[in-house]
Amino acid sequence: MNSSFSMNRINWLTKKEFYESFLPFFRIMGIVLVGILVLTSVVAYFESGNVGTVSLEGFFVVFGFIYIVNSFEELKKLPTRADYLNLPATTFEKVFTKWLFGNILYWIGAVIMFYMFYLGHQLIVDVIMKKRNRWIQYFHQRKSTRTSFYDCCV
Repeated sequence: MNSSFSMNRINWLTKKEFYESFLPFFRIMGIVLVGILVLTSVVAYFESGNVGTVSLEGFFVVFGFIYIVNSFEELKKLPTRADYLNLPATTFEKVFTKWLFGNILYWIGAVIMFYMFYLGHQLIVDVIMKKRNRWIQYFHQRKSTRTSFYDCCV
């Protein structure tokens, strides 16, 4: 095996990592986010007055930690360990691919999922339920009158 750096092997490892671990993990994360969206929508439906927003920073940090901890899942079991170590790629290429997915692509995907969740929540609350969100109402107030941030949130 050639021990030099090869973009073809990185490309092959990236495709393998995407389909075997990244995509299934994001499917599970998406299902959990849809559950949270439904739950917050039901709570917003029965809540009187303005609807608050849901803070999901902790959710993405916990899922990021779980993804990074399980990034070398192939090395935990003997049959998959042998298959992974026998892949025709250098150690650097294998570690680089795992690093790329765990530290860069996960957060890009998490930001996209957060944005989709936020837009879905706004669509359900504003359009379907015809309720105003506190933050949107705050920005509408800022246009007409000068209120402080403390007045809006307390």
